[in-house]
Amino acid sequence: MSQNQNLSYQNDLYLSLLAEYAAGCLPVEQRVIVSAHLSLQPQARGFIRQCESLSAALIQQHCPPVSMTANALEHVLDCIDQKAKQQRCTEEGKCAPWPEDLCSLPHAIEHYLLERLSQARQTLQWHTDRPGIDRFDIPVTCKKSQMGMTKMAPGCDTARREVRYSEITLVLNGGLGNEDEEYYTGALIIREREKPVPVVHACKKSGCVYIRLSGAFE
Repeated sequence: MSQNQNLSYQNDLYLSLLAEYAAGCLPVEQRVIVSAHLSLQPQARGFIRQCESLSAALIQQHCPPVSMTANALEHVLDCIDQKAKQQRCTEEGKCAPWPEDLCSLPHAIEHYLLERLSQARQTLQWHTDRPGIDRFDIPVTCKKSQMGMTKMAPGCDTARREVRYSEITLVLNGGLGNEDEEYYTGALIIREREKPVPVVHACKKSGCVYIRLSGAFE
């Protein structure tokens, strides 16, 4: 059994996802998950830097300079200040509206949850899916997608299933695996739709917490 900290850097689905992230083309939920992945596995940022350098070179080579208004910089800084002020108003003086055992989340996911739950006026609590497996649904911006967080007790198994839609899973804590592969904190697992998924087990020592996004995206 091999141990993967991350999908292979030669995996086309993974590289395409990172390239779209670097280009700023991902929908918000996918962007949040990739951003969290990069914070948990900084070594993955190397490919992002390569994409950004290539984009900068292409822009410099093919795009003529654009004139800017005199107050353009001031306008951008005002927008940044306003966004920061809104974030502080959302976060200050409030307890996290999700279960206490999720004490540490990547900033991208934490900020997304605070924003979405504040808009929906919701809190999140674990609901038992089956013995040893708890989960909750996360409100999303795209009606074609579903997002949820799952907590698996140490050694707990899931049933074999078939992926109806494409899936992106990020391991937030512990480990997740099957008879062929194991993934640990920060690993990003991408599944194509209509593909069978083998029985998956949580790490026997620490269990697993993961977030999963599924939907009709490519």
